[in-house]
Amino acid sequence: ENRITGKLNLVIDDPAKPQAAFLMYQAVYRDGAIPDTVPERQKQLLGYVTAGFRIDALMLGTLGTLPDDVAQRVYDGEPATDEKLFHASHPGRAFADARFRRSLTLAVGGRTWTLEYASLPAFEAEVAGRAQLLGLALGGGLVSLLLFVIVWSLATTHARAEAMAGRMTRSLRESETKLRALFAQAPLGVWLLDTDGRIVDCNDQFARYAGVDRERILGFNVLRDASDPALKGPIEQAIAGQTVACETPYTFTVSRVASVYQWHFQPVRIDDETGFVLGFVEDISARK
Repeated sequence: ENRITGKLNLVIDDPAKPQAAFLMYQAVYRDGAIPDTVPERQKQLLGYVTAGFRIDALMLGTLGTLPDDVAQRVYDGEPATDEKLFHASHPGRAFADARFRRSLTLAVGGRTWTLEYASLPAFEAEVAGRAQLLGLALGGGLVSLLLFVIVWSLATTHARAEAMAGRMTRSLRESETKLRALFAQAPLGVWLLDTDGRIVDCNDQFARYAGVDRERILGFNVLRDASDPALKGPIEQAIAGQTVACETPYTFTVSRVASVYQWHFQPVRIDDETGFVLGFVEDISARK
């Protein structure tokens, strides 16, 4: 399900004219289904679809126009305090002066909003000649209608977020399929190393150079367990963030296959640090 943040200001808005807003997050999982357990969700998580909402614009878009008979306030949390005020349809209206008032809470995206409603002069004039019970019942009906509109708006927003997540998931799958095909069919040996020097993936061409099945290569630590130290320095430089290219003879530990190779190591950065190293290798012994 989706989750929302507390009250904040969007960075795209003018800091001198802050507008109360919140962010909604919708998780996107592999295969499009929500796993049942937390560990499964963590494993299948691809990322998040994020949308920002200015609360004033959301309420105006939901109601169409500002009501002239009922004033509304929305607070981010409870109890309702001035610091938590999220939205006020009529900022100048003193709720304490209203003849009819109603307060209730609403669960939204993992948070609790407090909603307050107060009658405006137009509403009070309409019910002035009626019994107080009838006025309270009508006020409750207006509150229920407003709540229905708010919940309906959030539900349709959730549906749009899920549809967007579905489209993004399909796009990610297509991209992943294309990259996997390129990885598998490349004429060069391609391999991935983590920042500890372990081989986490490789294509069939790299396995052919190594002289063993691909499954025997995965998990091998080149920095710690390789009998030939020729690649230790270049790999450590790549993990440190440098792009490295070199030509050198090399003997694979797992098969004792030896030849002359051209090596290229490209660090891939994630959040301003090396996440893994992408390596390319070509047997150049015939050219030599």
